[in-house]
Amino acid sequence: MIEPVAARKVSKAFDQKMSWVYDEHRTWNLRFTHENTVVHAFIQKRPHYCDRGHYQLNIDILKSTEPWGELDPQDGFPRYYMSFKTAAEECESFLIWRLLKIPMEQQWISFRR
Repeated sequence: MIEPVAARKVSKAFDQKMSWVYDEHRTWNLRFTHENTVVHAFIQKRPHYCDRGHYQLNIDILKSTEPWGELDPQDGFPRYYMSFKTAAEECESFLIWRLLKIPMEQQWISFRR
């Protein structure tokens, strides 16, 4: 079982819960606001013949008054993934790291029984 270490900090910090919504364009969308930053992330299924990955992830910072609120080419979007689950998890981890400055190794921890 995987449990978020910083779950309380994350849930208190974001104005709304992260949830992916599937739209009529066959795209999964994640939109949320954190302080003065508005984020839109989206994942699209790629054509079956694409060999870089089955899913494409993009993240756009729509509005931000923070100095770190812009993405640059080094952030590497779009990104390609073989599974939707991996794309969504890495997107959420990236945003938590970028907006809350919680290191990725502290976001999740595995518990063994």
